[in-house]
Amino acid sequence: MSDFCLQDAEFGPQSRCRSFDFTLVFENAILSMLPDTITLFISLFYLVTSSTWRTTDRVFLRVISCLLPLMSVVTLVAWSSSSPDVPATAKSYVTAALSLTILPSIIHALMLNLASLDSVTFFISFYLSVTVLLDTSRVRTFVTMGSGTTSEFFVAAFITLFSARVLTLIVLNIPAYTKSTAKATESSGFFSSIFLLWLYPLLWKGRKGNLEANDLSDFDQKSFDLYSRFELSWKSEKSKHPAKPQLFRALFQAFVPVFLSPIIPAVLMSLTQAAQPAMVNAAIRFIESYSSGLEPEPAEWGWALAGMFGFIFLTLTGASTLYWYSIARTSAYIRGSMSEAIYRKTLVLDVTCLTNVPGGNPMNLISSDIDRITTVIDPLHQMWSALITIALGLYLIYSELGNAFVATIIITIAIMLFTPYLSRDIRPLQTKLSGLADKRIRLISGILRQIRAIKLSAYETELIKKVSEVRKAELLARKKFWHKFYRVVCMTSVTMNALSLVTLSTYSIIAYLSHGESLTTAKLFTAYTAIGIITNPLYTIGQNYPRVSAAYACVKRIEKYLLSPETGSVQDASACSSDDDNSLLKGDDVITQAVVVDSSEKTGHITTSGCVEMDRASVGWNEKVVLKELTTRIQSNKLTMIIGRVASGKTTFLQSLLEETKVFCGTISYPWPRGSIAYCAQIPWLQTSVSIRNNILFASPFDEEWYAQVLRVCALDTDLANMRDGDATVASGLSGGQRARIALARAVYARKSVVVLDDVFAALDGPTAISIFEGLFAPGKGVLLGRTVILATNKVAHLRYADWIIAMDNASIAKQGTYYDLQGLSAVIESEQESEPAKAASGSGKKTTAIKAEDLPSSSGSIARRAYMHYARAAGWRHMAVYALLLLLTVGIQTITPIYLQIWSTFNDQHASDVKSLSVYLPGYAGVEVAYTIALCYLFYYMIIVVSQRASYNLHEWQFSAVIQAPMQFFDSTQVGQVINRFSQDISYIDGGLPLALYDFLYQFVRAFGGMIIMIVSLPYMALVIFVVMIVFYLVQGFYLATSKRVRRLDLASKSPLYTLYQETMELNGLMTIRAASAEEHFLAQSEVLLASSQKPFYFTRLVAAWLSSTIGLMTAVVNTSVVILAVATRRSASAGLFAAAMSQAISLQDMLNLMLTCWTRLEMTAVSLERNLEHCNLEPEDDAEDANLQEPGEAWPTRGEIEAIDVIAKYRVTPILKGISFHVEAGKSLGICGRSGSGKSTVLLALLRALKLEGTIKIDGQDIMNISRKRLRKAITNVGQEPFVLDGTLRENLDITGARSDEEIWAAVESAQLKPAVSALEGTLDHQMQSISPSLSQGQIQLLAIARALLADKKIILLDEATANLDEETDSLVQEAIRSAFKDRTRITIAHRIQTIQDYDQVLVLKQGVVDECGDPMKLMEKEGSVFRDLALASAA
Repeated sequence: MSDFCLQDAEFGPQSRCRSFDFTLVFENAILSMLPDTITLFISLFYLVTSSTWRTTDRVFLRVISCLLPLMSVVTLVAWSSSSPDVPATAKSYVTAALSLTILPSIIHALMLNLASLDSVTFFISFYLSVTVLLDTSRVRTFVTMGSGTTSEFFVAAFITLFSARVLTLIVLNIPAYTKSTAKATESSGFFSSIFLLWLYPLLWKGRKGNLEANDLSDFDQKSFDLYSRFELSWKSEKSKHPAKPQLFRALFQAFVPVFLSPIIPAVLMSLTQAAQPAMVNAAIRFIESYSSGLEPEPAEWGWALAGMFGFIFLTLTGASTLYWYSIARTSAYIRGSMSEAIYRKTLVLDVTCLTNVPGGNPMNLISSDIDRITTVIDPLHQMWSALITIALGLYLIYSELGNAFVATIIITIAIMLFTPYLSRDIRPLQTKLSGLADKRIRLISGILRQIRAIKLSAYETELIKKVSEVRKAELLARKKFWHKFYRVVCMTSVTMNALSLVTLSTYSIIAYLSHGESLTTAKLFTAYTAIGIITNPLYTIGQNYPRVSAAYACVKRIEKYLLSPETGSVQDASACSSDDDNSLLKGDDVITQAVVVDSSEKTGHITTSGCVEMDRASVGWNEKVVLKELTTRIQSNKLTMIIGRVASGKTTFLQSLLEETKVFCGTISYPWPRGSIAYCAQIPWLQTSVSIRNNILFASPFDEEWYAQVLRVCALDTDLANMRDGDATVASGLSGGQRARIALARAVYARKSVVVLDDVFAALDGPTAISIFEGLFAPGKGVLLGRTVILATNKVAHLRYADWIIAMDNASIAKQGTYYDLQGLSAVIESEQESEPAKAASGSGKKTTAIKAEDLPSSSGSIARRAYMHYARAAGWRHMAVYALLLLLTVGIQTITPIYLQIWSTFNDQHASDVKSLSVYLPGYAGVEVAYTIALCYLFYYMIIVVSQRASYNLHEWQFSAVIQAPMQFFDSTQVGQVINRFSQDISYIDGGLPLALYDFLYQFVRAFGGMIIMIVSLPYMALVIFVVMIVFYLVQGFYLATSKRVRRLDLASKSPLYTLYQETMELNGLMTIRAASAEEHFLAQSEVLLASSQKPFYFTRLVAAWLSSTIGLMTAVVNTSVVILAVATRRSASAGLFAAAMSQAISLQDMLNLMLTCWTRLEMTAVSLERNLEHCNLEPEDDAEDANLQEPGEAWPTRGEIEAIDVIAKYRVTPILKGISFHVEAGKSLGICGRSGSGKSTVLLALLRALKLEGTIKIDGQDIMNISRKRLRKAITNVGQEPFVLDGTLRENLDITGARSDEEIWAAVESAQLKPAVSALEGTLDHQMQSISPSLSQGQIQLLAIARALLADKKIILLDEATANLDEETDSLVQEAIRSAFKDRTRITIAHRIQTIQDYDQVLVLKQGVVDECGDPMKLMEKEGSVFRDLALASAA
């Protein structure tokens, strides 16, 4: 007999003749024909409009796709031939549905075989997902009816068609295994997309932790494209709101679709979460119906509930995955656009801003602030979506508890209003904290950039103390920030407790007084689940509001930076009085005049026409006039030389020609457009991370013939021939002369129409300087002849070659004219008597490697464990033990809460309106909640205030101490950007992200463990399910962790070369060199490549975390569905109360596991920073390897200062630089060392300081220095090197680093060093704030500062390596006299190119290619025919 009836011919939808089924008309019209029709139209539209066709290489997919139309036809034939016993109308609908199915099947088979997979796979997969879900009902109907109604052939054919669809769906969602994830992404099906299954090839490859950057596909949006979209929006924002443009508004307008993309998934997440209490209520009532003596509900309803649980949790998981995918893309958009914007801003930043950058250090903005902003995209969306969830949760509470929900509303509103009040001070505290972090990073960056000079002076201990003080101030500010954060988090963390206690108490009292229904199991746990749904959003708001507020402060910092002043080719000039030194007029006295630029000639021409005209121009920096009343004409295509004493304004004059200074009054007109200048700074600027060739080529194309000529002219051909890698050698570890010549070669090679040279011959010995000068300027053959050349110099012997000379004095032009016009000028007369090139501070010892990603450590679990042990040791084992006990106590109290509620609800089920419920159970419940509140708040306080603060201080202290005391070889082989990255971004993670991630992970881990125990106790069969899930979980975490940690390492490592480029660009001389040559595009291209490389791991780090969230969601869907299935299967013996307790834990399990693994992800990300910190902390100190042989001398050593060197061989790496030299300096005597560039002069001093590998013997006061620690040795010697270092801090701190000298002693040293006028002119004098990146003093004045520092040190031995190189002759003479007077009884060793500075020494040592060429009394050597020393002296005077 047929189970079909006449009602099957009606729409229905519910069938009255079959239990729990639809009518045939409804199933075929709505569940089959409707989706098929929609799909057919979309597919036809695609076929008509598509222009991309190709054949897929997935053979099995081609075969299985052809099976669908075949089985559709077979099924239709089977139906038509089966003579089904159904109403005619229903039969026609089935026939029509089966016929219509054939057309989409045929079209989809064509699309899968011929169309581009990346555009059709998702669509077809989505269609099959829908049809498989809907056809489940039809399969059930036909199978239930059996062959008696239709035929066995039709049933088999229909099931085969259904199976073919399922199989095709599976195949479409299996990602192809390729080396790159690009193809896997293109062929992603519906489930593959929403559950990120296409990442499996990447995870499989990364399971052994050997994933490389090339294995990651490029992010599909280039940083330039992202920046272009942002720039349009930012310009629009500034034009609409010129007074107060908002960066956040501009960002939102630029990327509206991306910012809004998480909305739909977030809404779906809220809806599915809100449906959970209703599902729990229905399930509890279903179980109760079998134990309450009432009529049991149909078993089909129970199984349907299990299916609904599965669907709800799968939907929640899919929505959650898509949400995290959207968050990852949004974060990458923001990072790409903001990094590009900040770097582009840096390239046009007014150089005066480098000393006090508005908004903060750009390195910190890029490394920390942008990262902090990207991490709050999720919290930002969670906060608004929380409001939806809260509203739905309140409605569910109202539906269960009636008027008692008013108490819930009051508490909810109070928490939501009080949270912003408690958070009101977080933003300013974050701004202050960021400022202090900037200060610390600037200080450390300055130290690292000048580390060689600092270590050779043995100032490690003092600088560790100084950095420690800055760090303490930063952590004090962080502690204040944590206190505010703690209040907000604690209030929202106990929301569940407060809401549950108030809501359930209110209902219990009302029910007792009104004799209403008491808190039954169904009512209590439904309300408890709904309260839990409200709690998570409130907790989210509480935890995220401070983070969003702090991130907003970062947005404002970046906004301020992007609005900071820019340099430009047109500046404003304000009229000023010639007798006003400061030239700061206000009000009506200000007249604006524009700097005129004659752009008739194009950049790149060898010659220009016209001249630079300065008419009473006053120029300077910020609001301070440095040069005043400049009136001159600089002719094009001529050689103009600038001379003057120290701090007379030569460098500022040249920078005015670069249009970098501010014109306060008067006019300056230029005959060339900006960007047509080759500039070579006084301190040679090189990119020490790239090769010598790339430094010389800079932004110019390679011209082999011209390149070879430039190398010859700049005397580099011989140097490069002696280098193993030639011009492919990385530009680090070079001598001062080599650095100067490479920088000069870059300026010459550029073939710019204008060449500006700032004292470029100062670093060269006499013969080399003469050779290069002639190659550049000799009549008839000089390569710079015919160009506009402006040369500032102290070697005024070259003045006779000048077409025009400008003499600077007292911040203005003292005199100008031809060489013959100025022959009576004192500076020229002195120079003719004693002229010698000086040597620029070159930093010859600095060594870094080429720009490349860091070498990554292995991904082994042992490293991670060591990292966590490292953190525990930093926090203190006692503190960690106390925290563990507090954690167990807190989670224990929380775990017993649902058990207590189950006992209470069971009592209420059996004793309606019993006073005991109100007098005993309610106070007991209140006690549990209060105890939990106190325990939780103290647990959080202990973590962030006690544990994290102590750990943060120790980790930074250990790391910096280890780095600054590391061997020189470490700095030779490590980029400064890499080390700075570890003190900026890594420490930022350790300070802020790690404590919260560790707290959340440990708490949720223990809580999840407790929840599983409750589920097993409630439903023993769940032990098997949980066991299987835990095995899967273990496999997944092992599968995930290796890839996640590796991608995270790639993320951090890929940032180092990017930060190195930024660091090099942000140097003052680098920035001016780049802008003068209009090379910004060249550096932007490098930045875009490096940024694109770092975007890949940044993006995939977040995608891998989203995959984990998806996988955990699938596992919790299995757990929740299993709980219901087991309850339905054992419905006749199951306890409703225990089932309710189990469901309360199962429902929250996904949140617990998701939060736990989200925190785990964050923890693993920060653990990489911990590993990197541990790696630095384990650096071997410079002297550790030799401790056993060291015999430290007494504190008074050396008492005399006698030095003896015997057969000394010194090596930088392998090749000896010094080849067996010997000399002897008696105590209190002086030794001068001279020789050509590269002869090994500076190496002698490095050997005395044990900065190289040594063979032979060096004794000081008879004691072998190899038996003395480097730190003790260097403490005994005053070293004034080629590159005097400047620290971020006051001038007093720079002069007296030990802090042991009085102001009187400091002023005396300043006066002796001829620095008093300059110091007196500084704001704050000795308390003037100095910055290493852009000091307030000229390079010559910085050398005087180093001399004053040496005078204050007052040690028995002093080493001077071209200590007065940047001084004019007169100042040098005065300083030399001060040195002779102050160190008359000290042992002095001086390296000099100015031979006259050592002519009165006791002896001189002439070096040639690492051997002693000549040694003796300088006066006697001057009288000796054929003396090498005499030849050098004569050459230097030429």
